[in-house]
Amino acid sequence: MRPRVLDPTVAQRAELERPRDRERRADLRERAAAPLKVAAGGPCRRVALAGRPKPRKPETARRGVDRYRAGGLAALLHPARGRGR
Repeated sequence: MRPRVLDPTVAQRAELERPRDRERRADLRERAAAPLKVAAGGPCRRVALAGRPKPRKPETARRGVDRYRAGGLAALLHPARGRGR
């Protein structure tokens, strides 16, 4: 699998740092932190397994980076709903 590379601008980095540092919900803080860690040079696998409060699957980190690339912060913090319960 090809490594994900993310090179956010200064404005995009600030946009991701705000929810990472100030959001009340831990899941939203976690979602905003993953692309920042990948942008700092960490591979998605390492970010998923060791860089988060709780170990996740590497696909989860990859999906978050791809979601941020496609739709920005809104797509990352408010993903499309699934089919429900």
